Amino acid sequence: MDMQPENRGADKSTESAVPMPAWGLAAALMLTLIALLAAYSLASAQGGKGPLEAGNAVGLATGTWTQIGETGGVAVHALALNPSSPSQIYAGTYYKGLFITTDGGANWSHPLQASVGAIALDPHNLSTVYAGTWHDGAYKSTDGGANWTAINSGLAANDVYALVIDPDASSTIYAGTEMGIFKSTSGGANWQGASSGFSGRNVYVLAFAGSTLFAGTDMGAFKSTDGGASWAPANAGLAANQVYALASEVGTIYAGTDRGVFKSDDGGVSWSAASSGLPAGTVYALAVASGYPQTVFAGTGQGVYASEDGGGNWTALNEGLSGWALQINALALDLSTDPATLYAGTGSGVWQRSMTIVRITKVYLPFVLKSYDPAHPPPIPTATPSREATATPTRTPTRTATRTPTRTTTPTRPGPTVTPTPTATRTATSTRPPGATDTPTPTRTRTPTLTPTPVEGWQTILADSFEGDFPGPWQRSGDPTWGRTNCRAFAASFSIWPAAAGTGAVAPCTDNYPNNLDAWLVYGPFDLSDATAAEVTFQRWQRTKRDYDYFKWMVSVDGERFHGWKSSGDTGGWDAVTFDLSDVYTLGDLRGVPQVWLAVIMQSDDTINDVGVFVDDVLVRKQTSGAQAGVSDIAPGQARSTPTPGNWDLRPSSARRP
Repeated sequence: MDMQPENRGADKSTESAVPMPAWGLAAALMLTLIALLAAYSLASAQGGKGPLEAGNAVGLATGTWTQIGETGGVAVHALALNPSSPSQIYAGTYYKGLFITTDGGANWSHPLQASVGAIALDPHNLSTVYAGTWHDGAYKSTDGGANWTAINSGLAANDVYALVIDPDASSTIYAGTEMGIFKSTSGGANWQGASSGFSGRNVYVLAFAGSTLFAGTDMGAFKSTDGGASWAPANAGLAANQVYALASEVGTIYAGTDRGVFKSDDGGVSWSAASSGLPAGTVYALAVASGYPQTVFAGTGQGVYASEDGGGNWTALNEGLSGWALQINALALDLSTDPATLYAGTGSGVWQRSMTIVRITKVYLPFVLKSYDPAHPPPIPTATPSREATATPTRTPTRTATRTPTRTTTPTRPGPTVTPTPTATRTATSTRPPGATDTPTPTRTRTPTLTPTPVEGWQTILADSFEGDFPGPWQRSGDPTWGRTNCRAFAASFSIWPAAAGTGAVAPCTDNYPNNLDAWLVYGPFDLSDATAAEVTFQRWQRTKRDYDYFKWMVSVDGERFHGWKSSGDTGGWDAVTFDLSDVYTLGDLRGVPQVWLAVIMQSDDTINDVGVFVDDVLVRKQTSGAQAGVSDIAPGQARSTPTPGNWDLRPSSARRP
């Protein structure tokens, strides 16, 4: 039904003009006011805007991602743009340090040889830059990143995961660390603890929303309204434990968590889920378009997603991304150019994507109950009765926003879900009650040996089928921890289980693994300085609570920070795993590295447990010749055998040795 108002202009030319009396004018004004109020009420009831109220919508033109320059071949965990010169980009990496480009990625310098996971630019003096590192505290540069000085006086923590500068006082800086929050009012010259009322340990992200400071932690979200003097939890409706990203714009706050995105429109008093269309799992990075609070971008383990309605719906923006580039650790948005540019710090360097962000202003006309878009006006009637409309003119996209929001991302966090199927709720009943006995899984028969059959070009570094002394060359930590068992083996008689040893040991044949388990088994260091190829292979039988209790296999170049893979769920039997050491999450290519450590880890939370994981036939080997014969032809970290579909997941991950 056409609800256009009638056009009576032709008839009025023949009518006599009659003055309207004063009482008639007053009545007309009153009727108009009543109509406006009625229309406003109707629009509000329908979730719309009031009459003549402007609304914001955003159109994202299609595009594709391209990689810019090289950042040492490793993952980028932090990004920052110079808002006055967006071609100057800072990229923080683990192990390879900080990279800087001043020409949009064509060339990169490498001035800071520290593992950088947080970057902050002083908004009042863009030559002043701060960097938070793993192991080495905080650094400061006063010349745009060319030279750096450690600023750790009073900073008791070694690992700085987040940095934020007070927008009203650039000498005031906050640092999120593995020991809570620290504050400096002297530009980093001295630090003091600022964790009163704060119960979290790891602080992954810090962000201002107006004058309120928010912290994302391993215990949810906290906020401070007094400059960090005191903190209060801000978790009402926030159904997540880990908060890795925060972004705010015009009164709206978004949180990226281990359970997707949450949104608050009341200053963090309450949160609601805003993840429709996102893949299940963790959101590591967020960016909001300045001036467009409903337009937000999320970085996940399966690429970049965008929402144009405040998180109500999300769509993938992954054209051109594949492999490690789908692991998004950081996002930065440049709105100073047209089209705008979105930057992503990924598992394989820095990538960029151009897009046109179009502001569409809608005016709501109460009398006809139709929205009017100035860029697309309604048809203009011709003089003939046919009412044929003229063509709508082509709209030229325009933007008015210029501010560039930046943020840092968290370094020590779990990786992305590769095959996400989240568990909606946890049952209070274990699938394997204590004392129950499992029917042994049939195993394949082969002859066990500590020396595998040689493959041309390979040299064995370690081969352990756990039939002899244990732990042998391995180092154990945790209580309970890894021990030998004959309950289940891939071949021969023994495998290892993560709670079979220590004063708190339980029986692997009848008991589940305990709650709060943190069992480590470490081998190394071993030498890959002459390696042309290197890999770890092993067999695992796993049944752990999906999305909660994880078995991890990782490597390290310092014996402390480990990176690699974690898995939860049920493999449905024995599963052969190959771990390619030339393509390791965060660390990149370990060929040529003189010291490498290997760890297998089992970690559980404080509720519900299951059978656990059995590990057998661990092999570490390398090639030292130019030939690549024997290199695995499967994807890094993937199993040779086919698991039961949908019953287990696999994610890149990082962990710190206790």
